[in-house]
Amino acid sequence: MTPQDPAQSLFDLVGDPAAPESPPPRPEPGRAVAEAARNLVSVLEAGRRLAAPVLTTALHDAWRRLDPSGRSWNSKLCYDAAEAATVLFLVRHGRAMRERAASPEALLAMVERIAALEPTHTHRSEHQVAFDQFSTPLALACAAFLAADVRPGDTVLEPSAGTGVLAALPAAVLDDPARLFLNELSPVRHGL
Repeated sequence: MTPQDPAQSLFDLVGDPAAPESPPPRPEPGRAVAEAARNLVSVLEAGRRLAAPVLTTALHDAWRRLDPSGRSWNSKLCYDAAEAATVLFLVRHGRAMRERAASPEALLAMVERIAALEPTHTHRSEHQVAFDQFSTPLALACAAFLAADVRPGDTVLEPSAGTGVLAALPAAVLDDPARLFLNELSPVRHGL
């Protein structure tokens, strides 16, 4: 029988049951980055810097939970984890920050203090260049949020979401998160 023969048995298609199993699929990087980011929010809440050892430990631990075999991960994902942690921080605390800020300048100053806890981007990977991943600085994202004057009933569109920096403050004030629409081409950041 040939593989195209419609009379071929289903058991013939399964293959040799004694054949070794294929290796488990590689974990979805976006899930590992998201888990690391969730674990890093408490570092930001404590006012501590997201230093390289803190980031690599958080990402390594998240990756090991998804892939116990410990296959390698790209250290550039640490930048995404740091940005995602600031996004989660702003989603969690952004409404209160906006309410406490006496002026737009005061809110911007709060956001700048959070940004100072992130590592700086000093190198770009080929993946980042291919997907035009040039992260929006938090202060610029805050300025865009203030200029847009987002209110609870608004709909917000973010056509190049990346890690969600531009969407973080709007997400904190929208009454319905379903009114926030994000788009991202990079498979890793889309998964995040």
